Amino acid sequence: HTYLKTPAGLYTEVTLPIAEIVENCDTINSAKITFTRYNETAGYTRTPHKTLLMVRKCDMYKFFLKNKIADNKTSYITSFASSTNEYTFSNVASLIKVCYKEYMDGTASNSNWEAENPDWNKIVLIPVSTTSDSNGTLVKISHDISISSIRLRGGTEYEIPIEVTKLIPI
Repeated sequence: HTYLKTPAGLYTEVTLPIAEIVENCDTINSAKITFTRYNETAGYTRTPHKTLLMVRKCDMYKFFLKNKIADNKTSYITSFASSTNEYTFSNVASLIKVCYKEYMDGTASNSNWEAENPDWNKIVLIPVSTTSDSNGTLVKISHDISISSIRLRGGTEYEIPIEVTKLIPI
């Protein structure tokens, strides 16, 4: 199992099957990844984090150091949907394309590239707090410092669903 915990700074790391996705879909139109909260069976139910940031592992430290905002290319935010008990990142096709291009460019010029860049296909999920201006425009993303912990489904007993829609030429 994997957990999201705050304010301890623990995060969930996910390895995306980039090569397999691109191998099966030469032109990706959209891709959706869903992370489901594990339902507690005991009487104690943990409150889920309101907002999650998904960012490439290799970019996570500079994301916060440079006060970046999710760009929907290599970083995304989503809110917890209590009706489905899920965090859904709606269209991560750009992320898949960026990672795959980086992989192809790197391995074409260096046979040791993958060993030197072990995080090329890894993303992390980080609970965050967001701030918007008076127009509703997102202006700041920071670490969530509330006290919370939830367990996400995953690992060997539950596969994380990734729905890919490919573009079919007419």
